[in-house]
Amino acid sequence: QNPPTMANSQKGPRDGPATTFIPDEHLIGILPDDRKRDEEENDDKDDAKAARNEEPPYGPLFGLVVVAMWPPPLGVLGGPYGRFLDLVRRCFEPNDLIAGSDGAEGGGILPSVYLYPPQHLHVTVATFRRFSHAVRDDGERRALADKWGDVMRGASLRPSWPGKDCPLRLRVRSAQIGDRAGILLWEETTGTMDKIRRCVEEEVKERAAEMEGAGVDASALSVPPIVHSTFLRFASVPKSRGEEVQRKFAKLVLPMLSEVFPMEVETDCIRLVCERRPYMHIPFDDDHVFQTVCLAGNV
Repeated sequence: QNPPTMANSQKGPRDGPATTFIPDEHLIGILPDDRKRDEEENDDKDDAKAARNEEPPYGPLFGLVVVAMWPPPLGVLGGPYGRFLDLVRRCFEPNDLIAGSDGAEGGGILPSVYLYPPQHLHVTVATFRRFSHAVRDDGERRALADKWGDVMRGASLRPSWPGKDCPLRLRVRSAQIGDRAGILLWEETTGTMDKIRRCVEEEVKERAAEMEGAGVDASALSVPPIVHSTFLRFASVPKSRGEEVQRKFAKLVLPMLSEVFPMEVETDCIRLVCERRPYMHIPFDDDHVFQTVCLAGNV
């Protein structure tokens, strides 16, 4: 099997621009107060689901994901990202962007069109375990953190792991609104992302038997074929017509990308983090950051 080339991470997304939009059932989980209320009010329902081997949708989340450009360099990205969101807002009806509007999720807790605050921007390198699978057992959490942590350490020590003179360099090359999410597409200009992903894949392959013996599913590894940052999700179906949204996006947003994002973003830290809330809506602290790896291979 040949190692991936830079083109592997420069592919376009599979779904393409969409004219129908699908609400995200997990999005309400970004709100900590809502999660607490759900857990308190639905304990009996959750116990019944567990007895039927069903996982509650917002139980104890324990996603494990490897990310870059997080926390995002807001001194570099904050202003341009704010201008970008201003352009995106012009593509939707005003009420779609306001919490409390008719049809907004959870009685108005979230707007129909949810735009990511800048502090939650990130680039996913690889997903070890999706947050949507709840974990209630402390022993299982420890096993997951230990075994996937070993993968992270082992990958960073492989000879082909990029050196400190090869940071990730990211430049916005496109954007789109799909049926479930809006994404910024980055060009990673050095090939470092592909090397990192290849190291992770090779390490998981070598450790698969050991991981399975510890009850950890090595096949849960998911490596994106693109380099992207999500900026939008749908809490409920917006009133804006999809065709009109895409027309405005093509006219107002896409031609301005190179002007809004003229810079290249450099980052040399990769982090293994625990998504205890969906979509990286988590604080930067020891409860959520399990490992930080520099591109010289040191943990």
